[in-house]
Amino acid sequence: MGMYTELVFGAELNGNPGEDNEVVRVLRFLCGDTDVVPDPPPDHPFFSTDRWRFIGTGGSYSFPVTSPHSAVLRDRGNGSVSVSMRCSLKNYAPTIERFLEWIAPYVTNAYPEFYGYMMYEDAEAPTLIWMWNDGAAHPQVRYQLVSAEWLAQEGL
Repeated sequence: MGMYTELVFGAELNGNPGEDNEVVRVLRFLCGDTDVVPDPPPDHPFFSTDRWRFIGTGGSYSFPVTSPHSAVLRDRGNGSVSVSMRCSLKNYAPTIERFLEWIAPYVTNAYPEFYGYMMYEDAEAPTLIWMWNDGAAHPQVRYQLVSAEWLAQEGL
């Protein structure tokens, strides 16, 4: 049957990409805004995973929010584009981590910033997602496991 992992992720894309931008088109598909599958999909390992199409639209009864809530939003004031996702899927390959590696160059800042979390169905605590680009050729994606001890210490 397999276990589910919940992804909660939000970020603003670098620059103000237009609707014809490849990243915007892919995100609109992943968030369920369009049925047009990117053809061909971008050349990245994320798109060779079996479950890449479930990022943004997958859901399960393993978490309090059972239906996915994902959207690509354009700010009416400055034209910036952001993506917001809450979904769950069987994280084989690992699909979520490959998605984060794919999206990182389009959303990162020069300093570490919190972008969301992953929560495995049987885990006692979430894994936090941090990204930044310190000028290296590839932006950094780091994961921070929140311990059950820390949650208890904080009274959570």
